[in-house]
Amino acid sequence: MNNTIKYFSLLVLILTLNGCATKNYSSIDQYQESTGGIVLNLFPARKNVIGEIKGDIYHSAENAFFVRLPHPPTKSRIDNNEWTYTNITELKDKGVIGVIFGPAAFDNNLYHAVMVRHAMKSDIENYPRFVFKNKLNSRKEKYEEKYYNEFGLKGKDAYYSVFESDNFYLVMALVDNQDSFHIIEADVSKHNSIISVDLPLLVDRKWELYNSMLESFEVKKI
Repeated sequence: MNNTIKYFSLLVLILTLNGCATKNYSSIDQYQESTGGIVLNLFPARKNVIGEIKGDIYHSAENAFFVRLPHPPTKSRIDNNEWTYTNITELKDKGVIGVIFGPAAFDNNLYHAVMVRHAMKSDIENYPRFVFKNKLNSRKEKYEEKYYNEFGLKGKDAYYSVFESDNFYLVMALVDNQDSFHIIEADVSKHNSIISVDLPLLVDRKWELYNSMLESFEVKKI
């Protein structure tokens, strides 16, 4: 068997495993519409987004917000290949609008950017932790909070938490926009991703891919 056939066989095997791994995320959220991804665990599906993709930036429906793609196609050859197979799920439900990127070709993580178009509740001290823990209700695994912190981001109050289960990390940041708030979230598989992150990296908020999404998010219209 020559090297070309070996590589092709390996690619088919990994993509097949990637397709199986997506089942881990089947009950994370209620989604509106999904596009892109992988056809027959091999071919990239066409992306028909409700929002708009301009270069490395995703602009949501209704111009509510924009955010940088987790795998910007112009960043590197690897990111371009990941983007080719990235699944995109767009969400719009009452006062919530958002997008989930992933799984991709080899990166099985899910990256969420969600905007809630109303102000946070008055109990600012406890509300972010309530939101974070409420997000755990749709997970099948048992998670433990490993870190929580408040920080400033572009002059806004932000809240950051890291949870861990046997197979996943759950990373969430909530940013208060006064008349709205948004959440940048990552479901990180410990076993089925080319993206290598560990708990200390997440606790120190030094994961470049995640920070790029968090820092790029901008509200355009409430």
